[in-house]
Amino acid sequence: MAKKKLAATVKIQIPAGQATPAPPVGTALGPHGIAIMDFCKAYNAATENQRGLVIPAVISIYEDRSFTFVTKTPPTPFLLRQAAGVEKGAQNVRTEKVGAVTKEQVRKIAETKMPDLNAIDLEGAMRQVEGTARSMGLDVVAGKAEQAAAAEAAEERAAAAEEAAAKAAAAAEQAASEASEASEDAAE
Repeated sequence: MAKKKLAATVKIQIPAGQATPAPPVGTALGPHGIAIMDFCKAYNAATENQRGLVIPAVISIYEDRSFTFVTKTPPTPFLLRQAAGVEKGAQNVRTEKVGAVTKEQVRKIAETKMPDLNAIDLEGAMRQVEGTARSMGLDVVAGKAEQAAAAEAAEERAAAAEEAAAKAAAAAEQAASEASEASEDAAE
């Protein structure tokens, strides 16, 4: 049998067991002319036991419009957000810390991600995961006590930033009211 000729490769991230023909699946696969519903059924069956996770898939599309796909491990930022209990990373990682993860959590994530990382050993994989955590504004701490302290410090920083914003808004409001009073006095 002759080997099929590859026409395209598509990478997509979808929640496990929840692929539907709607976007993003339909828009990614539609132009290639494959049966989108067949892919959705196959993907949902393959990822049914991983519900709640985002599972990337690499789809190989052949010239005869058939396809194969390989599922990967969940993205590292997704796993780190789950471990830290935050919804998203920091906007400015130099000044803002949104949470913390322990070395043990980093080790578990590295073990999960090991098949998809280009690390030789677990220590290298852990360093990659720690780098991703730092780039998201997460501190990597030794244990649970340090994690709680880091979370408390992050909450204090957020409260201080909120308080500073409230003071700035109050000062701006005060200046605006004084300016309007001055303009009323000048009009009389």
